[in-house]
Amino acid sequence: MSVIDTATNSVVGGPISVGPSSYGIAVSPDGQLVYVLSVGGASVSVIDTAANSVVGSPLSVRSASGMVVSPDGSHIYVTSPSSRTVTVISVVPITARAA
Repeated sequence: MSVIDTATNSVVGGPISVGPSSYGIAVSPDGQLVYVLSVGGASVSVIDTAANSVVGSPLSVRSASGMVVSPDGSHIYVTSPSSRTVTVISVVPITARAA
């Protein structure tokens, strides 16, 4: 994944390593965190936008196809149609549980 300066349309810094087959991105309401869904890695990586680096270890999810951040930024909801589940990930501290 790369960060692009929209004012200059140029890549900022080096690539950020996230899981294979990255499928979707969600941004926290305050813009401080970016969540990247990796279908191939069955994970969600959390990127700190100030440092442009991954924070902690990727969060494990199964058969995920999409995600959204709650309006207050406290949770991420990850959909898994094949298992008919939604995984709720608490952002502070980052933990996951099946819903």
